[in-house]
Amino acid sequence: MSESTPSEPKPASTDRMRLGLAFGMLAIAIGMLIYALTQDEVPTSFKVLPLVFVMLSMANLSRSQQLPADVPITEESWKNLAMNPATKIQAIKVYRQLHTASLVDAKTAVEQYIQEQRSANG
Repeated sequence: MSESTPSEPKPASTDRMRLGLAFGMLAIAIGMLIYALTQDEVPTSFKVLPLVFVMLSMANLSRSQQLPADVPITEESWKNLAMNPATKIQAIKVYRQLHTASLVDAKTAVEQYIQEQRSANG
């Protein structure tokens, strides 16, 4: 008889964990708000609202700052990424990997490239 070993559960992705944490924190904050409202403590309940925003900001629902697997580490890729404000951070990361540059040097190079392109295109 062969023994079967239980497969280990796969670790959840960072984004899924953050999302779960955010929903958990939101549920707690809403529960606190509902409790305060049912206790006729309306002035106190408004003190809970900033807590909701703090909890959500701690959960950081924004996408991970990691590079997608399909982004090639090439000169062309960081230059294309640099021209879109939404992917500027990814451009800096690609530049750093490609040129083994420091964060400051990569940021300076990417911003200089963006400025040059804007000047050239008028």
